Amino acid sequence: MKVAVLPAGKDPDETIREFGADGFRQAVAEAVGLVEYQLRMVFEYHHDQQGTDRAAAARDAVAVLAKVGDRARRDELLRIAADWWGEGNPARTETMARLLNEELQGIAPLPGGRRPFSRRLAADRSFITATLTTATTGIPPALLKLEGALLSAALDDEITARRLAVLLEPEDLVDARDAEVFRTMLGHLHAAGAFDGHAVIDALPDDGGVRLRGLELLMREVEKPPEANEVEADARKLTQYRSVRDFDVYKREVLAALEKGELTPDDPRYLEFTRRQAELQSFGLGGDGLRRYEPGGAACTDDDGPAPSDVGGAAPGQPDEETLPYDEGS
Repeated sequence: MKVAVLPAGKDPDETIREFGADGFRQAVAEAVGLVEYQLRMVFEYHHDQQGTDRAAAARDAVAVLAKVGDRARRDELLRIAADWWGEGNPARTETMARLLNEELQGIAPLPGGRRPFSRRLAADRSFITATLTTATTGIPPALLKLEGALLSAALDDEITARRLAVLLEPEDLVDARDAEVFRTMLGHLHAAGAFDGHAVIDALPDDGGVRLRGLELLMREVEKPPEANEVEADARKLTQYRSVRDFDVYKREVLAALEKGELTPDDPRYLEFTRRQAELQSFGLGGDGLRRYEPGGAACTDDDGPAPSDVGGAAPGQPDEETLPYDEGS
């Protein structure tokens, strides 16, 4: 079965009226197979979306390619799809082809209808686990989006990568796969020779969905490298969020010890607790969260202050959208 692709928005009658019988016959002569037509529709849809997420485009294309049982034909269609997204850029074409191949792992049937071992399903399980972890720990989705955008820009531009290397540590990243990508990137920045995002992806492990995540980051559209102040501001959001996470753990440990009478308000650990709390509040990141303990161990709130709030809320008198900049959806 083949499908004739007519000019956009034209039915057969309109095509003949505008382009004549020869134009219609040419469209029929250039008819493509159903699968190739479906791939073209995927490309057109994502191209209309300004190609902002080539990883999503690859997943949609793979859903079509997986229906093709003939390996040679599937490989041919994969090359065609990669060429479309590459738009004449050999490096981008190669990356899309690799991403399509990675996505196809464990999806396309083997001869005889058998299903191969699925690294993709393992990656899916890792993704589900990461998603559930994110949901339960309350990591703002906007922060995950910001983190991915920073890494995509760094894989695309060495200057951005070197700026991030100064500003962040792998532990500052909230997605474990992103942390592994960044850790590998740092190794390549310290090595001799020119920095190459493709080489970073080649060095990623196959397990845990890390390489697939790296390919997705590499394929994201980066219109232009971010300015230095933009990189610094976004990196600061990640480090501030890490400070909040680390402090929350420390707060629970200290308050638990105080409640058991194991600490006094003049203990160095408690003093460190109050210092870090004040530091976070100065950034507009920490809620009150402090409880003073009298020598007998009874807990009380600050004398004339407002009721304490949990760490991560707004500082007194400051709105949430200012105190949690990483949750702005940017």
